[in-house]
Amino acid sequence: MNDKQIISYLTPAGHWLKEHLIYFGLFVLCFTIGSLWLIFIDVASTEKSDWETFSAIARNLGLLLLGAIGLPLAFWRSVLAHKQTNIANRNATNAIEQTKIANNNTANALEQTKVTRQGQHADRFAKAAAMLGDNKLPVREAGIFALQELAIADPEGHYFPVQNLLCSFMRDAGQQDREKAGMDRAKPDADAEADATQESLEFSACKSDVITALRAFSDLRTESNMKMEEKRKWRPNLQEANFNFFPGHSNPINLQRANLTEALLQYANLTGAQLHGAILKEAQLQKAVLMRAQLQSANLERAQLQQADLVDAQLQKAVLATAQLQETNLTGANLHGATLIFTQLQRANLTEARLQEADLTGAQLQNASLAGARLREANLKVARLHGAILVATNLQRTDLTGAQLQEADLTGAQLQRADLTGAQLQRADLTGAQLQRADFRRAHFQMIRLSKVVDFTDAKFSPPVWDKSEWPKGWLPSDLQKNILGDYFTFIRAETTGQTEAD
Repeated sequence: MNDKQIISYLTPAGHWLKEHLIYFGLFVLCFTIGSLWLIFIDVASTEKSDWETFSAIARNLGLLLLGAIGLPLAFWRSVLAHKQTNIANRNATNAIEQTKIANNNTANALEQTKVTRQGQHADRFAKAAAMLGDNKLPVREAGIFALQELAIADPEGHYFPVQNLLCSFMRDAGQQDREKAGMDRAKPDADAEADATQESLEFSACKSDVITALRAFSDLRTESNMKMEEKRKWRPNLQEANFNFFPGHSNPINLQRANLTEALLQYANLTGAQLHGAILKEAQLQKAVLMRAQLQSANLERAQLQQADLVDAQLQKAVLATAQLQETNLTGANLHGATLIFTQLQRANLTEARLQEADLTGAQLQNASLAGARLREANLKVARLHGAILVATNLQRTDLTGAQLQEADLTGAQLQRADLTGAQLQRADLTGAQLQRADFRRAHFQMIRLSKVVDFTDAKFSPPVWDKSEWPKGWLPSDLQKNILGDYFTFIRAETTGQTEAD
């Protein structure tokens, strides 16, 4: 028999006891008084009163009385406590049910609110998108701001739609500029104005609404939104967009991983811009300001960067193959591991630039300034450095095979272990240069004096030996050394041979 069955049997008795409690109490009292009276008469009738016995009997009877009274009361309290527990449990169960109902109502309300909000957001998006097609500039800019606010309010639902729409808007604006230039060229007098039209296309300023769109696009690329982009592997598409004369922004423009192929960015202010991994193939960046720009791993193949300002720009592992960087300012720029194959760098300023392990095969560096630059272990095979300034430049372990260094200024250059096999060094200045273990086999030294070179230790030269007047001061040629790659000799300090230059 379980607890519920026991309670079901005892509960009627409890109700009866509660209703007849006064009668039960009178019965117990009368029974006790009668019992005491009979005991008293029995004791008094004995010839010898045994008060000790009487006292013990009275005490036992009192205990019996207390038990008779306390047992029903204890039973009643137990039953009452059990009932209260059941009531409390039922109340708790009801409370839980009420909570569940309330939670369900809340969830339904939230779902309804979410559905309502989604509908509102969809309506806002449609209205803002329509505003972008308006003929009035203020209306278009208002639409851009509305889209930006929507993406902030609902990033999970509308960040990507808003960004895609802004990109499309900027691309379309650039396409319109190009089509307008094409229509101008189609006029009857196009032949006479072709050059001027092309000039206006290349240097026409981007419109105010495009500036607003680019700033909004950049501001929306917060850290959390960038994580969503990486998760989706989303790349902004801004091909052929026109950002000429972009005036900049209060915050660095964020164009990471953006596709800016053939984009127009002449004279654009992109100071400190975030362009990690961006695609800028064939982009027009003439005279653009890219000071301290982050261009790590960016692709700038065939890009036009003439006279651009890239002071302290970060271009590690960037690809600049066949790019045009004539007269570009790259002072202090970091091009560690960058690819500059056949890049045009004539008259470029690369003072103190970091070009370690960079690939400059066939690069055009005529009259470029590389003073204090770091080119350790760089590849400069067949590079053209005619008239280049390489004062105090670090060229240790650099591959200069076949490089053209005519009239180059290598004053104080560090050429330890450099490979200058077949290099053209006519009229170059090697004053104070460090040439330890450098390889000059088959190099051309016409009209060059080596008398001011600091150290020739173990440097390799091909015969014939120069005239004594051209020998480096304090050094004498060694015997000819046979080698599979070509015979060579080295210079040895005169004091170690025991000979003198006069000898």
